[in-house]
Amino acid sequence: MILSIIGHDFHFEMENICRLFFPFEDIKAVKEQADGEFVVTTLVESGEGGSAMCRAKVEKGGVAFTAERVVEENAEDKEYLKELYLAHALFEVFVKLTGTKPAWGVLTGVRPAKLFHRIVEEQGSIEGAERYFARQFFVSEEKLRLCSDTAAVEEKIIAKSRPESFSLYVSIPFCPTRCAYCSFVSETIGKQAGLLPEYLDCLLKEIEATGRAARDLGLRLETVYFGGGTPTILAAGDLGRIMDKIAECFDLSTVREYTVEGGRPDTFTKEKLSVIKEKGATRISINPQTLRDDVLERIGRRHTARQFFEAFEMARECGIGNINADLIAGLPGDDFEGFKGTLNGVVGL
Repeated sequence: MILSIIGHDFHFEMENICRLFFPFEDIKAVKEQADGEFVVTTLVESGEGGSAMCRAKVEKGGVAFTAERVVEENAEDKEYLKELYLAHALFEVFVKLTGTKPAWGVLTGVRPAKLFHRIVEEQGSIEGAERYFARQFFVSEEKLRLCSDTAAVEEKIIAKSRPESFSLYVSIPFCPTRCAYCSFVSETIGKQAGLLPEYLDCLLKEIEATGRAARDLGLRLETVYFGGGTPTILAAGDLGRIMDKIAECFDLSTVREYTVEGGRPDTFTKEKLSVIKEKGATRISINPQTLRDDVLERIGRRHTARQFFEAFEMARECGIGNINADLIAGLPGDDFEGFKGTLNGVVGL
């Protein structure tokens, strides 16, 4: 697919819309008119009196479809509307071409409920947000109900926070290996082990500085989250050092949840789990992603399903009662029955 970007800078969003319909297509983006077997053209040009014309066209296998939208001269937030209306037009031509209509419409982010909260504030009501999602984002009734219900559950949690509430994220960007699907900023420990001591020294200094800033601003700490990477790649002593520094620099009396994301089951030991428990963490994550060993091997994770169950049992033995496990649907080599088996295996715990 050749994606022409003409008269605008909305390359990222246009490519995401393309991937809704053609997730495995190679996309070459250009900034001029193009010719080829499969060409998608997105164009924004000035109209009469300061209006803007947003036009999308798809040409594939001798078939062509075109759609357009107009941003009126007196419209508020014209740049946002240009991007949204161009997405509308592109979505329309792909629906015509493929005969399919993605249930989440033009939404391509990972947290639609977060967006829903914002739209509720802007529209002044849940009903207004639902109408906006249906009309402006083309979200299906089924997904609209799911999003609205999820946002309602989240609201009960959000309501417990105060204007001065904040959360602390501690980043450990190192992993045993890099998973095939990963897009996070991280390094494999084998390649960059030499960076770790200096990184930890800098991290401890940053915790001190952040603690001072939080105190000066009168902020209230609600949650602590160790993410990565794979935080449990660290030795037990290093984990303890970081958690001690957090306890020294922050008031933990208001913390409602303290999570250490373990991630890889093969990085856990009883010593590390004991430190995590003793230093105040209230939740850990042990993430198998799948319980199929052949899929684990294919995606570059050097552990087995058995090691996940062993790590889970070890955490329970250390007195950790709140454990979550990340799963990924649609991994290479997996199928419906495989994912169903993974889900049942974790729910069985």
